[in-house]
Order: sequence, then C-alpha cells, then structure tokens
Amino acid sequence: MRIDLFDKFAGVLNKANRTRETRRQETISTIKSTEPQQRARARVFSSVNILVPDTSFTTLAFDQVDFDNIGLHTSSTKFTIPSTGRVTGLWLVHGRIFWVGTLATGTFRVLNLMKNTSTVLASDAKSCVSPDQCTNDVLRYINDPQPGDSYELQALQTSGGNLNIIHEDWETYFEIIQIW
Repeated sequence: MRIDLFDKFAGVLNKANRTRETRRQETISTIKSTEPQQRARARVFSSVNILVPDTSFTTLAFDQVDFDNIGLHTSSTKFTIPSTGRVTGLWLVHGRIFWVGTLATGTFRVLNLMKNTSTVLASDAKSCVSPDQCTNDVLRYINDPQPGDSYELQALQTSGGNLNIIHEDWETYFEIIQIW
C-alpha cells in the first residue's frame, strides 16, 4: 500500500513537472515570436566604371556585395524577392549613380528603377548643367512585394557618345531594405 501511494505521488509530481516544462517552452516560443526579426537587406556596387552607350537604355551590373543577409542579389543586375520566408511588409528600393567624364552640358541623364525587367517604378531624368557633376537617384517604397519579383536599374544618356558611371561605392550603388 505504501509503495502504491509513493508511485502515485511520483506520477503526480512527474506530471506537474512535465506541465511546468511545457508551459516554459510555450512561454519561450511566445517570446521568440514577438522578438524583432532580422530584416532582409542588401547593398551592391561595381568595382569598375559602367559604360553606358549614347541613347540606349543599359541595365546596370553590380559585381561587389557590400552586404546581403538573405541572398537578395540573385544576379549581377537584380535583386529578387525570395520565394520562402517572410516577404510581406514595407520594402525600400534605392539606386544612385554618378556620371563621370567631360559630358556635353544640356544633355539628358536618366535612371529607371525597373520591376520584373519591364515596369518602370521610379525614374529620375535631368539635364546636366555641369560636365563633371551629374547624379541620378531613384527611390521607391513597395508594400507586400510578390515572391519572385525582381528589381534592377537602367540608365540612359544622350551626350552623343559613350559615358561612364563611376564605380565608387559611395557614389554609385543599389540597395534594398525590408522596413517592416
């Protein structure tokens, strides 16, 4: 009889400990699900000047990765929203270029932010007034992009000849950041 009571008490104690451990694991799981998740982000630039022919839209290639925490830079020219993981929320896509060389003043410089190669999301077109100081910037907030959507930059210039975009990483770059 005494052994039976001991066995019953031990069984109740084990059940209480298992329940306590289950509650502890559930609490840890809840806390982890409310912690800020690491946001997707990537920034790329080129190690060489990028040649842009006259009057021809050129997709820009970037061969240097400053950072890319989840593999967004899927080719030398584009960022691609992943097909797995958390992709909903607000994203920022930004590109900046700096033209170099002795440019014919009064000619146009254009930078387009493209979605899936064919849709212009943002464009910056300007007439350069100084031959050595011409930049273009494009920025777009994107809410809930679709998995597989890709983003790239295209440049155009109308100087009458080939022009270069400088390769310095603080002057010419392309970046994407998941805001929330």
